[in-house]
Amino acid sequence: MFFLLIACKPNDKNPSDIIGKWESVGTFQSQNKDGTWSPWQVNKILCIWGGNDFAYEFTSDSKFLRNGQSGADCCNSGNKYRVANNEIMFSDFLACPTVKCGKPQNWIITEIKEDTLILEKYSIRYKYIKTK
Repeated sequence: MFFLLIACKPNDKNPSDIIGKWESVGTFQSQNKDGTWSPWQVNKILCIWGGNDFAYEFTSDSKFLRNGQSGADCCNSGNKYRVANNEIMFSDFLACPTVKCGKPQNWIITEIKEDTLILEKYSIRYKYIKTK
């Protein structure tokens, strides 16, 4: 009976664990056609731009910041967030009348530990470390 209880335990992450500042480590994985994941790769674009320029912050009052500024963009993230079922859902998007966007996709929290966060966005996983 004990093993059945463990097997049925939901693997939802604690939404409050995301609160803090997370900086990209510059690596990513892409999803293969068969659903498996590629090995971790270095994001060469970040290297060309001169290093890590992506820092996300999730505040306790549901604000999302990107590099210390409002996090909203036209299509992918908003200024506000909430977490449920291992997904980050955004609201309060930036108005961009000249940009046509599809429906924003939620970001999936694949892994979250004390100092490591792995987010899946559009079938690509990105790794972040907690800095605050």
